[in-house]
Amino acid sequence: MSRACLFNKIASACTLKGGDGPGSRFEVRGNDERAKKVDAEIGSTRNGRAGGPFAIWLRDPALAEQASKFDNCLRNDTSLATRLQEIAIQVTACQWMAQYAWSVHERRALKADVHEDVVGAIRDRRRPGFDDPVEEMVYIVCSELYDAYAPSDDTHNRAAELLG
Repeated sequence: MSRACLFNKIASACTLKGGDGPGSRFEVRGNDERAKKVDAEIGSTRNGRAGGPFAIWLRDPALAEQASKFDNCLRNDTSLATRLQEIAIQVTACQWMAQYAWSVHERRALKADVHEDVVGAIRDRRRPGFDDPVEEMVYIVCSELYDAYAPSDDTHNRAAELLG
């Protein structure tokens, strides 16, 4: 199945409510009670609604439920402070040009006290100036993962010292 066919199949299963701009969302068609239950569960951890890919994945409630559990594990069961997670997410969203992830996590990063100059530099694909060496190390590790597919030995050793 081509990407276009797959997208059309997914999109046809949903309707867009509230226009086609920011804040609009896909809604599950029909009366699928499991999808509605999963939608409410996902929404309870994400500002009251299942947005972004979750809104589309609700067409398959089992998929949406498992994806939500995985996402919650990544967000909540980590030893990294929220501001460090958000720096890693910002680098990743920028690398993959993931506009939805960027827009959601730009707000979260600022709320988590990531300096707006750091967020702006990452958005503009410039190396940020960091006041905190731990934040800088997270940025370096992520950048090396995307640039060279692995951190250098030196970066690994410094990260182990700083991050434990």
